[in-house]
Amino acid sequence: MLKFNFFLLTSGLIFFSVALAAEKVTFCKKPPEFVQIHYDFKWPTSSRANLANVLTLQCGEPENIDFLRVKIENYLRLIGLSNVKVQLHPKTFSENLEFLVLSKNNYQKEQTILFELEREDESSDLLPFLKLSGEPVEGELLKANFSYDKEFINNKNLSVVANWFRNGKPIDNANKATYKITDEDVNQEIGFLITIEKNARILAYRKAQFGKNIQYGPRAPTVKNAKIIGSPFIGSELNLEYDFFDFNPTDEEGNTKITWLQNGKAIFGENNLSYLIKRDDVGSIISAKIRPFTISGDEGEASIVSLNSPVKDPFQEATQSLKTSFPQTTESAEKLLSSQNNFLVVPDKKNPYRIGIQQDVYISNKIKIGKFSPRQIASVKTNSFFENSYKVINELENEFFGLDINDANLNKLAKRAGELATVNSNNRYLVILPQQEINNGVVKLDFSANNSAALKKVDKSADENEVSSIKQLWLWGFVAHYLRLFL
Repeated sequence: MLKFNFFLLTSGLIFFSVALAAEKVTFCKKPPEFVQIHYDFKWPTSSRANLANVLTLQCGEPENIDFLRVKIENYLRLIGLSNVKVQLHPKTFSENLEFLVLSKNNYQKEQTILFELEREDESSDLLPFLKLSGEPVEGELLKANFSYDKEFINNKNLSVVANWFRNGKPIDNANKATYKITDEDVNQEIGFLITIEKNARILAYRKAQFGKNIQYGPRAPTVKNAKIIGSPFIGSELNLEYDFFDFNPTDEEGNTKITWLQNGKAIFGENNLSYLIKRDDVGSIISAKIRPFTISGDEGEASIVSLNSPVKDPFQEATQSLKTSFPQTTESAEKLLSSQNNFLVVPDKKNPYRIGIQQDVYISNKIKIGKFSPRQIASVKTNSFFENSYKVINELENEFFGLDINDANLNKLAKRAGELATVNSNNRYLVILPQQEINNGVVKLDFSANNSAALKKVDKSADENEVSSIKQLWLWGFVAHYLRLFL
């Protein structure tokens, strides 16, 4: 009896070929059309009719014809002819197959029966079973389960060749019974072809399509191109920028978590895209940790981006830069002190080339410099908020940083502030210096917008003054012209 062995194909049991199996199928030799059997025993009509269902071939190779001979021999034994033997008739032609049945039941003369040989295009008795299984998700394994006559394969020294296909084209290096789904397979048609071959000749083949729609697998979102925009100075605002990426285009960004860090430790309550540098951050590296989440809650690996340098205090920077401007000898320091108001300054005993402020310095009746503050402008602040106010303040700090704090420079600062505010917004601004004590070199400004009516009144008043001046000039010229006659 024909024995079939069912198993899952593994690389240790079969030989794989890198040739394109789909193309080889076209070289499958066409089988004969008829089978003629010569016999010398009593053969019931019903039994002969049942044999007709067995007489099928897919490819007309010699090995297949011998396989058909074995099937006929096994069938005759099933009906009780235990000592029967089937041989290929020496007069066999290519269109017809002729088999000679030898038995010990020689009680009648030889008879002949002709069968039509049926061709199977999609299946073969050499490969009676093939089924694909697996989850239709990227990253999962597809499995090809099939069976073949192992004894016949070994006896004929045949090889079993597997190939996976995507949209009808073979997939590179996909020639095993298992296949891992990739992102290229999403929404594509995946198929499998198994062939039995000998010396590149196809003896049998069976193919199947994986009929399920392949989807993207769950992939964690990631963060790309993360960077911090801003300068590492006290009072500077840092802004975090990044690109959210998820391989599945349907996965949108959800509640991504942001945490600002000081030397790698989380800063409590700082979880927004921006962070204002504080005095406690001086000397520390400021970083931002981004943990991406999709809208469905899938969590990705956290990314950390940092400033390139520690946070600096611009006041300290200014103080350090002023050291080089002082004389380096005691004699020079004494000359400097003699030219200053000794009531306000005293020498530094540890550093004779340095001087310290003894008490507050009054610029006017409403502005004074604290005794522990440098006398140079280090920063500009305002409680007024308007369009691009931060930009105006940054430009003022860049222009006036390091200048002496005196009445002239403060007036220039206020005038320049009004100009920048007008240029960077849709309003004209009046800037004043409020009553204040300047500490750490920080100067405060107040901005107030001039409405259009007030502006027109100011412009009209200016025009009137100009006209009045012209009239007066003309009048005095007229008087001088006539008075010269009496001089």
